[in-house]
Amino acid sequence: MEIEKLIGFFLGIVLVAFVLYNLFLFFKDRQLINSYLLLDSNETQDLKIFAIIAKSKIVTFGQSYQYAKFQFANNEVYVSLRNNHPKRLYFGPLVIKASESNSYSYFSMYELSEFKIIGDEIKIGFKPKNLIGTTYFLHLVNVNEEDRIILSSNLC
Repeated sequence: MEIEKLIGFFLGIVLVAFVLYNLFLFFKDRQLINSYLLLDSNETQDLKIFAIIAKSKIVTFGQSYQYAKFQFANNEVYVSLRNNHPKRLYFGPLVIKASESNSYSYFSMYELSEFKIIGDEIKIGFKPKNLIGTTYFLHLVNVNEEDRIILSSNLC
């Protein structure tokens, strides 16, 4: 009985250490991305999300956002999502196109799975590069010509 408790305790310690280590790397990624964006970046306006599907393999949290902003720096593409209020509080940025595939941690990397321009609307999907994470499909409406050009030139 004692060995089973010891094994359970050890596995719990390993799991907590893994989560804390990856959380540390996640915040380190945010600092790296913010430093790239401060140096030289280009971005779209806040693009209105008409519909969003956020699917997770393990747990779905009912994520709902109204706006998406795409930022471009260092040959990489980032997306940040936000609700109506507060206007300056974004979720992200998430890396959907990286110049080096191993430059970010486990939870930061996404890959583009769909990109379609239909008139002034854009359908875009991106999924995590790893097993754990949320897959997003966004239907953006009323996208102006300048933002469509910026997105198509950086994502295609």
